Amino acid sequence: MISKSQQRKLKKLEEEKEKSVSISKSIEALEKYKLPEGAHSLLQSSKNIGKVESKKEKRRNAVLFSKAGFGVPLTDQPFKKIDSESESESEPELEKTQSRSDLWKNDQVQSKIVPAEIQKNTFISLDSSQGLICGRGLGVNGGTAADSPYKNAISNKHDMSLREHINILPTSSVNDDSQSMKMVSNFPFPTPPEGAALDEAERCLKILQALDSNGRLTPLGKAMADFPMSPRHSRMLLTVIQVMCKEKSYSRANLVLAYAVAAAAALSLSNPFVRQFEDSHTKSQDLDGDGNSSGTVNIEVMDKQEKLRRKKLKETVKMFREKFSNPSSDALSVAYALQCYELSESPVEFCNVNALHPKTMEEMSKLRKQLLQLVFNQSGVSGGEKDFSWIFGSLKDVENVWRVSHDKNPLLLYEEELLGQAICAGWADRVAKRIRGSSGLSLGDKKVHAVRYQACMVKEIVFLHRWSSVSNSAPEFLVYSELIQTRRPYMHGVTSVKSEWLVEYARSLCTFSAPPTDTKPYYEPLTDQVLHYVIPAFGPHLWELPSHSIPISNYAFRVAVFAYALLEGQVLPCLRSVRKYMAAPPASVLRPEAAGQRRVGSLLAKLNRKKIDSCAMLREVWKENPKELHPEIMDWFQEGFHNNFKTVWSHMLSEVILEPQDRFLKTSKRVKVKK
Repeated sequence: MISKSQQRKLKKLEEEKEKSVSISKSIEALEKYKLPEGAHSLLQSSKNIGKVESKKEKRRNAVLFSKAGFGVPLTDQPFKKIDSESESESEPELEKTQSRSDLWKNDQVQSKIVPAEIQKNTFISLDSSQGLICGRGLGVNGGTAADSPYKNAISNKHDMSLREHINILPTSSVNDDSQSMKMVSNFPFPTPPEGAALDEAERCLKILQALDSNGRLTPLGKAMADFPMSPRHSRMLLTVIQVMCKEKSYSRANLVLAYAVAAAAALSLSNPFVRQFEDSHTKSQDLDGDGNSSGTVNIEVMDKQEKLRRKKLKETVKMFREKFSNPSSDALSVAYALQCYELSESPVEFCNVNALHPKTMEEMSKLRKQLLQLVFNQSGVSGGEKDFSWIFGSLKDVENVWRVSHDKNPLLLYEEELLGQAICAGWADRVAKRIRGSSGLSLGDKKVHAVRYQACMVKEIVFLHRWSSVSNSAPEFLVYSELIQTRRPYMHGVTSVKSEWLVEYARSLCTFSAPPTDTKPYYEPLTDQVLHYVIPAFGPHLWELPSHSIPISNYAFRVAVFAYALLEGQVLPCLRSVRKYMAAPPASVLRPEAAGQRRVGSLLAKLNRKKIDSCAMLREVWKENPKELHPEIMDWFQEGFHNNFKTVWSHMLSEVILEPQDRFLKTSKRVKVKK
């Protein structure tokens, strides 16, 4: 007699046997009616005839092709990174949008900027493509995630097919695809980022001016791509190089670059003063900055000796903070401390005496040297662009200047402002404006002694920490490197900025009003540009900034203003002394009703046809034909003066080839007119 349990077991065995038979039959049927190789792609292509793929579908297809071995980068680590850079910016949860932008700090966005020089006629290694099949997904830094537990079985199964296909695929095809790729979303990421993260990355790159409004790579973006560091830091260093190259003969340029590299290293790691203070506590209650120095620690259980020790430590840290403090920037304060650290005979003792965190300072010193080496390794690589090449000396020259004590060779105010501009350029989307008054604040925020700010990309109110070197001045505008959430969000890595820098380095975040009626357009000879005043509003909160002059975008109006400046003698000063012989005032060229006059219409038509809206363009035109514009300009003078116009014309031809500073001397020569 079979028991019920035994009956159930027998029934289960029979079901499993039937299932096994069914599976084997299914496999035989699949093998029998298997589609020939390539049929799947043909079916797919016929299905999609006339279908317009969306961005999401294109990205999905790119991933499928990459996993199949097509269009895979040379290695399974395409993202650039500096090994020694231990920076890990952790934004508060309240700022989800900004935490996505930390993608830059992990250099994931560098994959957007595809290097143009990939070795041709070589072959993709098996390991990288096989790694994709084996399940080694890319992490945010380009590293690999944990392998699948079935890795060995899968790799053995696919080993031969991968080797046969990949070893015959030259990377020249990958290179050609990469060079012709214009949109980042079309890049075949092995493990693509989320669409929202990619959009946020593209938005940040546009603010950093690495991409133009159409998402195309700019010359600055190409130079940033050559630096294997985060776009923020490369943007900062390249800004210093650009500004210094315009100065040309600045004798202290190497010192400025040395401090710029040190500040970049300081912005990559935690504040060494904050770290020292935090390490002496089990929790960071004292960093809340709200005047309650004991935080949430139960004072009743703290013995008097512990309270005295903490109080003494706070006073020590505060004293040495003030010793290294730069009132315009936390980054420059830490850079100064870093210089003193490297010049000290005993770095460890220096840290102990000055309440600095030894490990942080050691990493910062190593990172500074690596960044400086990268500047000289990559300088001028980007298409031979002179604007991004350091022309003031070698790496050794910069190191020698850095080794001179700050007391003997301090930064000038102009140099501090230049470094502030560079930091503003790298963190242009992390701008905050001071809030005055307490309307709309919660009861808890009203009790906080720290200065309140409204951040550009954050809805909540943020605070300037009382230990920041900028806290005493509490400027109207500042940029910060990170937000740290304790009981309230506090800004760290703060640098004071001027409103005009925001228009210069974060123009994509500005909206401009129509030019005020009480201002006139003008020509600026030093920059050789035609400008007009506008009222900018910055960021999503539309902070109104002071009036600012920007180049005129309307081409016809720009040409008309240049024509007025030319006749007024603002372009070529020799015309100033003969304005009294003109048949009509130069300002008439700007009046719309005067367009029908012969002298006005002919001059504007010729300038438009020859595309002359600057002195540089005028110089090029006169190189080819020195008589160009001669009749049009002579028409503006009285007939009795035409015999003397030949002398004026010769002066114009001689002045147009001069540099602006030579053209506009205080004692400009007057044109002698025969009476």
